[in-house]
Amino acid sequence: ETLFAIFIFCTCKERGDIAVEEHCKVLYGLAPPPYISGTLGQKAAEELSVDFLPPMGEAELMSFEERIRRGFQLALSEGMDIFYGIPSVLVAVADQFGKGTGVKSLVPLLSKPKILLRLTKAILKSKLARRPLMPKDLWSLKGVVSAGTDNAIYKEKIEHLWGQYPLDVYAATEANFIAMQTWDYQGMTFIPHFNFLEFIPEREHLRLKKEPTYQAPTVLLDEVKAGEKYEVVISNFHGGPFVRYRLGDLIRITSLRNEELGIDIPQMTFDSRADDLIDIAGFAGLTEKTIWQALENSGVAYQDWTARREAKEEPVVRLYLELKENGDGRNEEQLAAAVHEQLRKLDGDYADVETMLQLKPLKVTLLRNGAFQEYISRQRAAGAELAHLKPPHINPSDGIINTLLNSVSPK
Repeated sequence: ETLFAIFIFCTCKERGDIAVEEHCKVLYGLAPPPYISGTLGQKAAEELSVDFLPPMGEAELMSFEERIRRGFQLALSEGMDIFYGIPSVLVAVADQFGKGTGVKSLVPLLSKPKILLRLTKAILKSKLARRPLMPKDLWSLKGVVSAGTDNAIYKEKIEHLWGQYPLDVYAATEANFIAMQTWDYQGMTFIPHFNFLEFIPEREHLRLKKEPTYQAPTVLLDEVKAGEKYEVVISNFHGGPFVRYRLGDLIRITSLRNEELGIDIPQMTFDSRADDLIDIAGFAGLTEKTIWQALENSGVAYQDWTARREAKEEPVVRLYLELKENGDGRNEEQLAAAVHEQLRKLDGDYADVETMLQLKPLKVTLLRNGAFQEYISRQRAAGAELAHLKPPHINPSDGIINTLLNSVSPK
């Protein structure tokens, strides 16, 4: 029921508008079972009249990359109404089409009339608009649902490339759905019937990090305050095994109700992972979200990144960057200066580090092209689970950094 409600919200424009039809085509770009996304996909395939691309039975036998590739191939032939997946996948697919690599990969499929017709129409649209080919030229999506910490980073880009804003959903394998946006695409509304929700105030969370035996007090959903951050604690309903389980996520309460839609439940946004914090001399703490947003705002043409605090006489935040194939045109010092300036604008505490300590802590190290892909290939060959294929964006280990630095540039 909740998944069906999500499909309704991502496709409707106002109260009472239901645009989901039987056999609507959904490209399901999330993790397979036993992750909650895959389990929900199985249930939805059984109970809802939607057609998944590729079909769930077929998809479960594929790797994540194979499933996404096959899903888009089917979407080119059969069409696509809804995308449910990770925002970065949408951006990566759009980038391939914009550079022409996506179109080249379709050449073997052009013998199929439906694909040839769709692609021809899309290329004509882009030519008339005098811009590169975009996914919105290929598909007129009814809705996009995203589940990932990068939704806030990419939502404007997704709307530009795909023609729809992504509906943000907050869920976890241990907790099922926790919150989701409605059709106004503002804060996420808590879904209170999957778990009993408790919240550790940020000040108590910080004390708990310093004193692991401290018994931090919690507040309930009707006791949270607008503008404050909290760590989420869940106890499963419906026979789930988790009791007073700390998810390790920090969320921010944006308001106590949705005034415009008359929803009398607190509204939230995802802030960061509780352990995804780079401390800078006790003055500032950089999160994954802040660094990611600074990279986007600075216009760096990057493929992927990771960052950590490194032990030096002065506090240093080392940002390891792999640029896209054509590069960026700027050297490490220039890239560091551009990202540093955006961090100053996004985080007042970070700006104070320079103002009060006369320090610019950000340093950039460029990685070889293909470094992250080589790491993923090594992890896959070692049998790593999907969640551990990519390096973490924040605080990677020495071993991960050494692997990235020692990668072999592709020939």
